[in-house]
Amino acid sequence: PDDTVAIVVFTSNAWVALNPTSGRDKRAILDAIYSLYPQNSTNADAGLHLGYDVAMEMYRPGDINRIIMCSDGMANTGTTAPDALVEFARG
Repeated sequence: PDDTVAIVVFTSNAWVALNPTSGRDKRAILDAIYSLYPQNSTNADAGLHLGYDVAMEMYRPGDINRIIMCSDGMANTGTTAPDALVEFARG
């Protein structure tokens, strides 16, 4: 209940499917999750960049801050090289 969750979605582009939301608001979090479905392309690059932008806005020093990236497919739009995506994540 003390956590904050945001969800970034990516297909051809990326967008925020759930703005930062208290873990206490289970209904909003589940509604956002249940609204997801596979779409067109898999632009992991755009999702990763927007995910990091949102995470930096939510960042709390001293807390555990995580980005969990899930995908239904292989990156095929934007930067697609796994090494380049990992290098960005290592930052």
